[in-house]
Amino acid sequence: MVNAAILFDKENQRHEIELIKSWQLNCHVAYIGFDIKANEQKIEFSLIEETTLFVILIGESTRFLSNSFNDTVKSIIESTKAILCLNLNGFVALDEIHCPRLLWDCGAIHMPLAGKEDFIYLINTVKSDARVEQRTGSFHIRKHPRPYDMD
Repeated sequence: MVNAAILFDKENQRHEIELIKSWQLNCHVAYIGFDIKANEQKIEFSLIEETTLFVILIGESTRFLSNSFNDTVKSIIESTKAILCLNLNGFVALDEIHCPRLLWDCGAIHMPLAGKEDFIYLINTVKSDARVEQRTGSFHIRKHPRPYDMD
């Protein structure tokens, strides 16, 4: 069973979180909200150890989140846990305009938040050791690979 944690901007991404909560996913999900204003919220190390997949919602305000968000993301990157960045604007790959710089080249998978079916597909497809194999770069997953994508 997937143990996921979703990191989000609690001031500007409430609608998306309510939507995800309404999907009643068949996995354990922790919702961790951050503010743009400085706050001292830090994720506990035990949560990082217990979580198999970190999902970060990428919106217009994500790059402006407080230092506690950046510190948490740095801890997640150091842990080599799988990171899935979901673009709220539908962008298929790394969204350099809205995504914080520290998530550009850490082996994260960048995909759009497209709906319940796609979200379930992604959380079940992303391997928990994805960043152990690919520690750098940014990636996306094709739900329906094209013939020339196959080796």
